[in-house]
Amino acid sequence: MTRTLRRADVFWADVLKQVDWYREKAGPEVAEGYVNAVEATLQTLAN
Repeated sequence: MTRTLRRADVFWADVLKQVDWYREKAGPEVAEGYVNAVEATLQTLAN
């Protein structure tokens, strides 16, 4: 069964804010890892 996830604009705003923080404090590789983890989590929740 596949579920549809609803993501509010504030969700994306929070994700982008966190990505910027990781990029600044830990570097682009860590920021990319965070994005990959968020995407994987959303995929898991949708399944």
